[in-house]
Amino acid sequence: MRARILFLFIALGTLVLSACNDDNPAAPDPTGACCEPSGVCAILTASNCSGVGGTYNGDRTTCDPDPCPEPPTGACCQAGATCTLWSEFECGTFGGLYQGDDSECDPNPCPLSGACCASDGTCTVELEMVCTNGGGEFKGESTICEPSPCRVPDFSAPDVNSTSVRFGESVSPRDYLKKVSAWYFGHAT
Repeated sequence: MRARILFLFIALGTLVLSACNDDNPAAPDPTGACCEPSGVCAILTASNCSGVGGTYNGDRTTCDPDPCPEPPTGACCQAGATCTLWSEFECGTFGGLYQGDDSECDPNPCPLSGACCASDGTCTVELEMVCTNGGGEFKGESTICEPSPCRVPDFSAPDVNSTSVRFGESVSPRDYLKKVSAWYFGHAT
């Protein structure tokens, strides 16, 4: 004997009947309680639960009573060496660095932020890991951007002075910093 399920939909005053059975691929996937990484219980299909990184508790299970355990907490480090006890999910949501389950904020395990120099010479205050993962150069804990510790990228151009000993070579203003009293960048005719 085949199982038959009769669905009754009422939408905008129209009655729609839909019969689903083993031969009907349009039958909806079963749902059940899903414990999401945040510790929230939601009724989802097994595949949707897996898609959000949750734990599926089985078909036709419910969220009452709540089957989801509270997620473990630990130290979460944010910019400025701020430490907060959060779950790994909460810490990641707010851009922190999770220090592990059951880690504590006393003593403070969080590194201090400092000046981070990008390749274009701009300076921002970041955690060392954030700075180096983004391709920057970390200048040390508690360093600041005023005055900027970042070196402005060098540039060079061909020496077009036909009387220069370096005529035709690539030169930079840095090559002559202590040898000239003024610079002119422009076009001469």
